[in-house]
Amino acid sequence: MSDASAADTRGQATVVVVSLLLVVSTLVPVSVFLTGGTIDPTTGDDVPDIDTADVPESTVPDAETRREARTRQQIRDRLGVVDQRDALRSVGAFEAHTHGVTGAGVTVGVVGKSFASDAESIETRVGGHERFGGRRRANVDTGHGTAVAEIVANTAPESTLYLAAVGEEPTTDRYDDAVRWLVERDVDVVVDAGSYFPKTANDSASLSQTAQYAIDNGVIYVTSAGNYAGHHWSGTGTESGWVTFAGETQANALGDGPLSGRVSLRAQWDSRADYDLYLYRDLPGSDDPVVAKSTRRRFGGMEAIDVVVPRGQYYLAVYAHDGVSDPGTVQVFSARHRLATTDAVGSVAAPTTGAGIITVGAVGPDDTVRSYSSLGADGTVDLSAPDGVETDSVGAFYGTSAATPFVGGAAALVASQGNFTPAETEYILERTSRENGLNAYAAVSAASRPFDVPESAVTGRPGGARAETPANATVPANATVSANATVSANRTATDDANATAARAP
Repeated sequence: MSDASAADTRGQATVVVVSLLLVVSTLVPVSVFLTGGTIDPTTGDDVPDIDTADVPESTVPDAETRREARTRQQIRDRLGVVDQRDALRSVGAFEAHTHGVTGAGVTVGVVGKSFASDAESIETRVGGHERFGGRRRANVDTGHGTAVAEIVANTAPESTLYLAAVGEEPTTDRYDDAVRWLVERDVDVVVDAGSYFPKTANDSASLSQTAQYAIDNGVIYVTSAGNYAGHHWSGTGTESGWVTFAGETQANALGDGPLSGRVSLRAQWDSRADYDLYLYRDLPGSDDPVVAKSTRRRFGGMEAIDVVVPRGQYYLAVYAHDGVSDPGTVQVFSARHRLATTDAVGSVAAPTTGAGIITVGAVGPDDTVRSYSSLGADGTVDLSAPDGVETDSVGAFYGTSAATPFVGGAAALVASQGNFTPAETEYILERTSRENGLNAYAAVSAASRPFDVPESAVTGRPGGARAETPANATVPANATVSANATVSANRTATDDANATAARAP
């Protein structure tokens, strides 16, 4: 499809000179745009880290520092920041610790952009740290990865951490190298709290295959669902012409007003249709120019735009070529900016789409799902945990990135109770979860007893069909669980509230 034909269809002009930037960009080595950072809990957008670390009164030397301390407290109050100790109690981790389950002997691999392995919050827990490719930068952001590792370390306080840094734009090969390095170190659990936006369908599949490699080697794989409920749209495509997003609207605006800087868009579909992705600048009173486009027909399945734009208002559009009777389902992601027309269902990002991966969503202080937390194909995720947590690494930590390490740490606690497969671990964690999410103590209590996991219990993908509840399965008497939660098909023994959950031989 030529630029001219697209412009004629929409009655808009095309700026060809900018399109050349995209042609050049397709010639560089393929990398995967990795997101993961502190987000604004009111919007779901990425924001700079909010340093709300507490300052003990005894260390406050002057009035100015006291004012800063009060300001930090006001920020905590306004945003609903949860003390990490309270969060550990809410997910049942502290109760597991008091019963002697601390993750001793378990190793956890953490994948992230970068880490400060010498940070006080994790230094004594790190068994190994490796960096995979990318340029070394003087002011690299280590906060996100370190905060994730910190929460894992506090959830499973006697586990050992291996840190694999892949940079902000890792290639799929670099990601694969990092995960294989962790598997070679015989980790029991991998925690990856980032979201990845590959440029091709093949690269997306490659990320899932890498995770599957770890799972096939007995590693429990825990990832974040992503914070893209408001950054995603999904709907039926069209046999030809422009895809409509709502009613007759063929444009989907980015952000709430003028924006500038980097824009990252993805369009993907599940049929043999051929779609093109366009980014337009909205210029009232004149034709809207094409700022960037992706028309790589030979790749199929996905189109990608990564471009830097000047301040202005922008929208995306998707064009379908003629000749396909089945338009399929089209999905659009805007990694860096919210969309005007959205659909949260199906908004999980790679590698969560792989089979056997535990996908984690975020819940707020009122135990409701965060509005920005991504959802799987049927509007659910495998497990949920709290975000808005106070950390030593970044202060207030929001998003599914903050929720994921609680589940990763709980998986380590379960792993300390016996030699469980990834499927068995997922089954235990899901079937002992509360209505509002994770219950680590109920999980380790269940794991300390023999049981069988029916093959049909493994969900496969986030939001997939779950197994029916075995009628004779029970959980610890003092554990609050969801109405359909179970532990195993065979287990009927109840738990003594004061018993120690001993590690299985």
